[in-house]
Amino acid sequence: MPENISLEAARVEAEELTTRILEAKDAYYGRDTSLVDDATYDGWMHRLEEIERLHPELQGQDSPTQMVGAAEATGLQTIEHAERMLSLDNVFSLDELREWAAKTRAAAGRDVAWLTELKIDGLAINLRYERGVLTSAATRGDGRVGEIVTENALRVAGIPERLSGSGHPAIVEVRGEVFIPVAAFERLNAAQAAFRDRAYAEALERFQSRGGA
Repeated sequence: MPENISLEAARVEAEELTTRILEAKDAYYGRDTSLVDDATYDGWMHRLEEIERLHPELQGQDSPTQMVGAAEATGLQTIEHAERMLSLDNVFSLDELREWAAKTRAAAGRDVAWLTELKIDGLAINLRYERGVLTSAATRGDGRVGEIVTENALRVAGIPERLSGSGHPAIVEVRGEVFIPVAAFERLNAAQAAFRDRAYAEALERFQSRGGA
């Protein structure tokens, strides 16, 4: 995007991008429908971030760049996060990666060692432990308020109800991603398909035993 874009042109483009992004977010989180692919959506967000960087006066608190996810529409109880639950930043070029690394080193005030790994695209979750005991598990939601999923979280083998050891702080929060490996997902799909086939066969057998055609 040109560095000398006028304020009015930037305002018009920002409004158009905001409308597209919010429509896509509403469809994805509210109706479980994807209007565009991830690359297109990320491109819109990246462009809006650039506009707001050049014209900070266009960035309001309700800008999509200030939101994380969206409020889920599931009817579950909600909880306010102690600290905002943010998502990972995106970069789209090597220059942007270098710029981000430089800012990180400057913020740390020292040299930084890097550890890289594949990004797991799962469900972001916040685990709150009080004196070593899990008191709540919540989704990211809109970054400020998430939905309580403690009972579901305790079904995940890697999430302990109590932390091992002793001398735990009054409150500690652990954030990460809950996901299902592809192999396990395929086994689950196969099991569900077999169950549906069996249920259909049993229903058909009952129907025929009652004289159905």
